[in-house]
Amino acid sequence: MRSPAPQAAAGERIELVAFGAPVLAGHAVGAARGAPPAGDLMGDGPLADVERLRALPALPGSRAELEALQSRYPRSLVRMGEAATETAVRQTDREALSRARFVVFSTHGLLAGSDQAEPGLVLTPPSIGTAEDDGYLSASEAAELRLSADFVVLSACNTAASDGQPGGEGLSGLARAFFYAGARSLVVSHWEVSDAATTELMTRTFAALDDADIGERARALREGMRAVRDNPRWAHPAYWAPFTLVGEPG
Repeated sequence: MRSPAPQAAAGERIELVAFGAPVLAGHAVGAARGAPPAGDLMGDGPLADVERLRALPALPGSRAELEALQSRYPRSLVRMGEAATETAVRQTDREALSRARFVVFSTHGLLAGSDQAEPGLVLTPPSIGTAEDDGYLSASEAAELRLSADFVVLSACNTAASDGQPGGEGLSGLARAFFYAGARSLVVSHWEVSDAATTELMTRTFAALDDADIGERARALREGMRAVRDNPRWAHPAYWAPFTLVGEPG
């Protein structure tokens, strides 16, 4: 059984807070970290349909990614599997989020739907969805988080996409929500991403990240992209080029 992460003193800076690898029942060879538009997974009301969320493909690469980050940053708080819930994001770890230097969400990202459904991130669905936790962190809910992170990574599909409004611009969905929440810079994706290739890209990016300077972050992301591109299985840009760095240092 994994030992709990060291606890930081009140007010002390935390290296990393991360959520992902939600408990999902679906299986897919070469799974992507995305799914149908958000509207396809909503219930009759404003909440997500927890059974439809639960049927999404599991993401073994996401777990490997978060375990690698947890090993790299001993003073981290990483919530995976059953612990990767909307409740954990919004309540239990709220104070930790506000003190984290790096924040990572590694999961399925859903596009905004034509039916006004918001883009968002999938977390472990509860047995019964409620307004506080339906397994789906929407853009408007993400905007309510309290962050002061130098670097937020949305390691999922289409996280740079628009909010779905007519004429909506890129970065107006999840990216804008996390900037509202207090992120100083973001890594977001422009299209559907491979679970396995993204694991390699993100672990290599963080392995190359030694400084908080924005130029260092850009260089680290390039190192991660190069590592993926050099693998013959992932030579196509679809695997190594979906993510981009946006924002400025604090």
